[in-house]
Amino acid sequence: MNKKFTGEEKKNIVTQYTNGQSAALLCIQHDIPRSTLYLWIKQHKKIKSSTPTTISYQEYSTLKKHVDMLEERLQVIKAAGCGTGAPLKKTTNIRKVTRTIQRPRSL
Repeated sequence: MNKKFTGEEKKNIVTQYTNGQSAALLCIQHDIPRSTLYLWIKQHKKIKSSTPTTISYQEYSTLKKHVDMLEERLQVIKAAGCGTGAPLKKTTNIRKVTRTIQRPRSL
């Protein structure tokens, strides 16, 4: 059960499942827990959108994390008074910024 599978191997196993092979049989053949197989299926599941593009759950999750990080950065920029219309300042009030994002000053 400690075998490491490459991304391609995981994708092939998921493809076998989507083509109708039973989860139990795949788990036995590849010596993997059923929970692992279902995790791989979830990660490779395609998400449909209103556009003709489809993405996998894993790609969606990565994009979601990136958006969250960018939104946090934007919140910091706004709290520091560094919007597009704000004049440039030489210093930034670190207390104001850390209170806004609710983080300690030293990380």
